[in-house]
Amino acid sequence: YGAPVAPTRLTYGAIRGALETLEDPFTWFAEPVVAERIREDATGRYYGIGAVVNLNDVGRVVIVRPFVGGPADQAGLKPGDVILEVDGTDTLGLTLDEAVSMIRGPEGTPVHLILQRDGIATPFEVEVVRAEIAFPSVEYRLLDDNIAYLKLNDFRGHVPDQVHDALAELLAEQPQGLILDLRDNPGGLLSSSIRIGSEFVAEGVIALERGSNGLEEEYVAQGDGLATD
Repeated sequence: YGAPVAPTRLTYGAIRGALETLEDPFTWFAEPVVAERIREDATGRYYGIGAVVNLNDVGRVVIVRPFVGGPADQAGLKPGDVILEVDGTDTLGLTLDEAVSMIRGPEGTPVHLILQRDGIATPFEVEVVRAEIAFPSVEYRLLDDNIAYLKLNDFRGHVPDQVHDALAELLAEQPQGLILDLRDNPGGLLSSSIRIGSEFVAEGVIALERGSNGLEEEYVAQGDGLATD
């Protein structure tokens, strides 16, 4: 039968197999390293380079956007930069979770990245010093032509209060319109999404939740929104 298989690998495989029988795309198993990253993300704070990353079409890690003023931004990383290596490890073939776990690390420690950038023929190395990152859940500003812009990067527990405060500040300027940007938002808490939705919907059903037993529960607007007109 060849080399022995690690017990954890067998256990994880059995769990994944059991979950696949549910045929539910929203039910999945997170290994400990992934679960730890999810817990970090839920708090909105972690130690890393301060950038949104994703996998491109060929499975390479790419910088979607660095956080303004964060370590990646200060080191000169730009949207579209492809990370070829992390501390000497080729990123090709890594899952996104594996790559993120390698990029994150203790505060104050350096991570060495080999980058490929459009317009530059030769890959180059950048050292980024990890720092505590406070993920910007809400971004907002007034655009040209007096249009309010509000971007939500997630639906964590603290976000509804931030959205409420941002709307109060934006609406005080009496904008001609409002853009709600949900691009690249991976989701979050149902309770947060309902509270945020209530800022824009005066009444009626905000969300419908259907359980595995077929029972449905409706969540209605709370009726205290600032931008329901």
